[in-house]
Amino acid sequence: VSDWFNKQIVRYPRGKGHPRRVLVSGIFCHGMTMDTDGALYACDFQRDEVRRYCAGETNGTLVAGGNGYGPDFNQLC
Repeated sequence: VSDWFNKQIVRYPRGKGHPRRVLVSGIFCHGMTMDTDGALYACDFQRDEVRRYCAGETNGTLVAGGNGYGPDFNQLC
């Protein structure tokens, strides 16, 4: 779940008695998706970037943007 208000991505497992787990913190996530290998791609609205998070990663890998807001090829708008 993208909990943008608290700047985190949280996993809520199925079933009773399983606690929620914060996967990524400090991210203003406006949207996310998962690929067939289980990697999570999250858009950070404040940093104008998309990062890929593999299992166990907390920093992720920059895959798009990262150079501020704008129309250039290395930016997101």
